[in-house]
Amino acid sequence: MKTISFLLLVVLATTGTSVGQPEKDTIQWLTESSFDLRTTNPDLKIEGIPFEKIFGDVELVLVGEATHGTKEFAEIKHRLFRYLVENLGFRYFFIEADFTAGLSVDKYICGKGGDPIEVLKGLRYFHIVNKEGLALIKWMKDYNETKSVSDKIRFFGIDCQASENAFTQLKGYFLRVDSVFYQEINGMNLKDHRPARPMRMVEKKYPLLTLSTDTTEILKNRLTTNKTSYIEASSQSEYEVALRLVEVLSQSFEIGQSDEGYGYSKREQGMAANVEWALNEIDPGPEKAFLWAHNGHVMYGDITERSGKLVGTSLGKILKNQLNGKVYSIGLHFNKGSFIANEIKQDTIVKRVWTVDEVPENRFLYLLSKTNMDALFMDFHSFHNKNVVSWLRDNKVRAYSVGGAYYPGYSTYNSRSYPLLECFDGLIFINNTHEITLDLH
Repeated sequence: MKTISFLLLVVLATTGTSVGQPEKDTIQWLTESSFDLRTTNPDLKIEGIPFEKIFGDVELVLVGEATHGTKEFAEIKHRLFRYLVENLGFRYFFIEADFTAGLSVDKYICGKGGDPIEVLKGLRYFHIVNKEGLALIKWMKDYNETKSVSDKIRFFGIDCQASENAFTQLKGYFLRVDSVFYQEINGMNLKDHRPARPMRMVEKKYPLLTLSTDTTEILKNRLTTNKTSYIEASSQSEYEVALRLVEVLSQSFEIGQSDEGYGYSKREQGMAANVEWALNEIDPGPEKAFLWAHNGHVMYGDITERSGKLVGTSLGKILKNQLNGKVYSIGLHFNKGSFIANEIKQDTIVKRVWTVDEVPENRFLYLLSKTNMDALFMDFHSFHNKNVVSWLRDNKVRAYSVGGAYYPGYSTYNSRSYPLLECFDGLIFINNTHEITLDLH
């Protein structure tokens, strides 16, 4: 990788968030400053990229995605995770998906039974409930078959938006260890405790059913008071999971109670706490981990409402602080192609395929598309020209940022501007994308 040319600095500095016409020297520098991933196919090993040096003493690699429904994003994460497991000793896998359902996936990959399609469906979100996600967990299971308990991959969902699965599993635990208390709580129903406020249609369509704080305190007190007998009737690990399920119930309630950013801040805090729990409570000793979530979660940044009001801190920034900086965040971006996202119309929400044209000329991502690499990786810490580093830190790069839904014609909802060097440590860019495969058969 060569030093950034002065020409690139001139092009960038004179065009704001655009980057000028793709001059030959600019494209050459971008090509020389990028590592060619060649493909996203997870069955082909990554070669020629010094990840051992790039990640150094990193304990947690965060990998984002510009959309939740892109096939190549799912594949490249699978491919990178395989590399980290096989070459750098990574073992923990975290994903923005239902916490309780993640426990079932973990049992499956650890050889404790379960149908792969059914356990995958429990994760709820279409960015992992697809054929690409199925291939990933099957590989995990195959990998684990020849490993000792201490060397097996572990799988964790970290999201805390939903309570239904957590409460169902918790009641099942009480049925085993305390049938009297189980009878007391079996008739309890989850309710929508959200305060009265204007809600988006998607919130009305999918009520946030939770337990009240008083009820979760009753559950927690029952667990702590009877700790010894419960562990004797189950196991230490099962007891710790039960305690965590109560915490997830509390997190979901707090999300519903928040008026700021529709609970986004509380969700980031809850997901970070669930990562911390798994790293500190599951096995003794440090573990290297991989985390899959949207770019907006893994970036180092603050959460603001559309009005600009600051309401919290991103998952990536929280984890970076918790792990004393031993975190490496990768943003995933693309040029053009298709993806899956929800279409929201009046009172209906439907998954569909969307197609977008290439990004406008003069933007940074447009220049990356001219490197003639189908998939590339950039390590921002390898940039040596201080002037260009300053430019990339101080100027924002506009890119697609599609969550669960896509809103055609509304760029405010579908994209955001990133100061790349502040938000991420590196970037994976896919030139042409395709939609994930929802058919699991």
